[in-house]
Amino acid sequence: MTLERPILLYDGDCGFCTTSATWIESRLGSSATVRPWRPDDATRLGVSNEAADREIHFVTPKGSVLGGADAVLAWWRSGAAVWRILGQVLRAPMLIQLTRLGYRLVARNRHRLPGSTAACAIPAR
Repeated sequence: MTLERPILLYDGDCGFCTTSATWIESRLGSSATVRPWRPDDATRLGVSNEAADREIHFVTPKGSVLGGADAVLAWWRSGAAVWRILGQVLRAPMLIQLTRLGYRLVARNRHRLPGSTAACAIPAR
């Protein structure tokens, strides 16, 4: 699979995710398509509903799928210079572990954050 441009998929049922993706997209200057996950993404892009409920995904033009903090940083690296630099710096060995931990903390608690609804809660595994 080859895409013309990268795609960022987020949980469109989650108000916090939607607000965050829209806010960052308006400032990022990325060429990525930013949109909620939809059912055909499971077969077309390889992102299942369960995975989409759990974390954000970035699909590269070559079809590689990154999830969670790695997806956010890949998205940032596709943006304007300041975002590219930030996305690269946060990939440094010690920082990437903290970035992933921070992402998981926010993702697990997104139903408690501003703009969230009950739909924002991550289903138990």
